[in-house]
Order: sequence, then C-alpha cells, then structure tokens
Amino acid sequence: MNDGGHPLNSAAKLLHGRALLALVAAILGLAALVLSLGHTSKAADYRSNTSCTGHTLKGDPDPTDPTSFGVKYVIKCDQPITGYSLISDKEIQGMETEVQVLSADGNVVGNNAFNCQGELPGWGLNCVGQYDARNRSINGQFYIGQALCKERRLDPLLVVSTAGVDSKGAATQDMSGPFDLGRPRGCPRTKARYAGKTHIPGAGQKDTVLTGQEG
Repeated sequence: MNDGGHPLNSAAKLLHGRALLALVAAILGLAALVLSLGHTSKAADYRSNTSCTGHTLKGDPDPTDPTSFGVKYVIKCDQPITGYSLISDKEIQGMETEVQVLSADGNVVGNNAFNCQGELPGWGLNCVGQYDARNRSINGQFYIGQALCKERRLDPLLVVSTAGVDSKGAATQDMSGPFDLGRPRGCPRTKARYAGKTHIPGAGQKDTVLTGQEG
C-alpha cells in the first residue's frame, strides 16, 4: 500500500460515493497541513516506504454526548511520521483533539503526540504532531452515531505523512497509504454477506473488496 504511485488512484477504485469524497478531502487537508510546515520551490516528493498497521475497538462515549458510540483506534508505523488522516465510512460526530503516543510498555511518550481536527459531523479527521516509531503506538478516539458492532460495521482507512527539512534547508514531504484498519475488534461473528470484508483486501482475501454497493 506504499506510494509506488499516488494513493488516490488506488483509493478511487475501492471507494464510492461519500466515502470517496471524504478520502479526497482528507488527503487534501493533510497535504495542506504538511505544506504549512515549510515552502519549497521544487515539486513535492511523495516517495515513501513507510508501512503502518492498526485496528479499532470499542471506546468510551463522548463525555459531551452520552448517546454517541466511542471508537478507539491504535496505529503503529515502522518509521517516524508527523501527520495522519483517518477516513471513516461512518459519519464522525466528534473526536479527541489531543492524541497520545504510548511506548511498548504502555507509558505516555512525552515528546510524541498529535493534535487532531476535522469538520463535524464529517467523514474524516486530520492530525499533526510527532511520532518516532520505535514500536510505539498512536492511541486516539472518535465518536459515531452507530453501535460499533452493528452491520455494516465501521472500516476506516489511514493515510500518513512525514514533513521535514533536508540538509540544504529545503522542505521535504512524504505520504504513504491508504492502509485499511479493518472492521472493529471484539465484535461477534456475523452471517452478513459482507462479513469479514474490508475496503482493501488483506493477504488471502481475494475478491473481498467492499464497493459500497452491498446494500
């Protein structure tokens, strides 16, 4: 899922309708965040071999709206990143704006964290900050209006970004993704015809791409 080409080209074949529009908006929003960190006269270099994995599970309701359903997400990448976007196929009603990074033993990493924002209600969130990899995990939460295990279940996509400055002082930009976080963990098995299917098929999951036309 890395950037051999533009991630948007792959995503366009996988998502339809509002989910595709949300992906476009989220990627453009993340690009704007990256560009705000510096300027360069050269064309942006989007080559990146960063690889990320993650999952979702049941979280806590929004303290300001106890009728909402919390979605906790956990992300790990094999290289440092400075920004990420999550694109949801369920409308996001709220989000944690301050996201912590935890070490492998579960302690908060003081110099790693993210600030998140996005249109609410909306279909994605954009976060900017610092993550140094080293087997650490990004731990955040957002809120939707549907129980997590209700079909069709949530299946968010992830796009990550790294911004910096090279030895000559020129701004550098890299993006990788999309990565599929999959359906929520901890939910009972279902016999729905799209059970186990994700937007981006994993290893051994041929012909299991959700197109938005399953009903």
